[in-house]
Amino acid sequence: MVQSCPIPWRYSATSTGTREPPTNSESWLMAKRIFTRLASGVTAYCTPASPGAGRASRRSGESSTCGIEGAVRAGPLAANRKDCERRHPGGSRAMPQLLYEELHPELGVRIRGVDVSKPLAPDLVAEINVAVDRYSFVCFPDQAMDDDRQLALTRQLGNPEPSHTSVGKIEYFGTIGNVQQDGTALGSSHKKTIFLTGNNMWHSDASFKPVPAFLSIMCAYETPSEGGITMFVSLRAAYARLSPERKAEFDPLIAIHDYVYSRSKVAPDAVSPELAASLPPVRQRLVRTNPATGAKNLFLGSHVREIEGMDPAAGRALIDALIDEAIQPEHVYHHAWQPGEVVLWDNRCLLHAGSGYDADRHRRYMRQTRVSGACSSLQEAA
Repeated sequence: MVQSCPIPWRYSATSTGTREPPTNSESWLMAKRIFTRLASGVTAYCTPASPGAGRASRRSGESSTCGIEGAVRAGPLAANRKDCERRHPGGSRAMPQLLYEELHPELGVRIRGVDVSKPLAPDLVAEINVAVDRYSFVCFPDQAMDDDRQLALTRQLGNPEPSHTSVGKIEYFGTIGNVQQDGTALGSSHKKTIFLTGNNMWHSDASFKPVPAFLSIMCAYETPSEGGITMFVSLRAAYARLSPERKAEFDPLIAIHDYVYSRSKVAPDAVSPELAASLPPVRQRLVRTNPATGAKNLFLGSHVREIEGMDPAAGRALIDALIDEAIQPEHVYHHAWQPGEVVLWDNRCLLHAGSGYDADRHRRYMRQTRVSGACSSLQEAA
């Protein structure tokens, strides 16, 4: 019997087909006023956009703001969406008014009006969790962060996950980029810089752990003026595009995730024997289900070595075909990092990949923490 992961509340089907959370939990009461009924196709809490809203040019590409009810529809995000600004109704002292700016039809939102460097009220944490479940990628611009504040934010959202590269000690932070903590910058030929090019493959953070990571939290401090963009795709949207027959075929499959396999693509000796021994291959569901919304998504990436029970070559071909379809240009959101940004993304349903930059000419300094998952994907309800 499958043991479900613990969650604050779970949706139940109503007679109309709309999925509603049960009304007898405190978490639901917090989230009620900001939860959007995706099945109805109506966006709650929209107000008309101000004349100049959303016009600023951004290196991250086009984004949309919205102020029209019905603009955001099921499927899993907007289809044929008009420009609008989504504002939280606000009004309480504990809950500030938030401005939502959607970034891509399939994923992503930028939220203004909250300082995540400070302790957050429980209802604001609940709103952030709902935003993660809906948009998968949440960006908070113009934040004054440091490591202590980032770790405090991580703890408010769940249990910090220890870094997999730290053997024999507990370390919660990873540095992404070529700038070291002493301020020096490494060139493109340095071993650490070469190792980080593995992040340019499409992957989900820590999918190779028995309990895969839930959230990644990235704080940007120094960003290159050219390159250094991170690309994201929604595997929830990729699953939704499958035929019913393919969904039924893939739902029961198990994938083998192997960190040594993926990093060996960068260099044969990229992983030390000690680290390899601490990270044996693990089994994960090929299809996962969001415990709060019931939405399904594929769960794969560069760490997947094979499909259990399939001929290795056939399994590899299936993995490659699914990734290739997911990363078609129209499905990719390109995020150009800005100093001061804090970004959360949901590793359960997103793939991401770096795009590279000239480490001999530019400096890049980002700090990452992660929130641990609740349980193995094998324990999740199908």
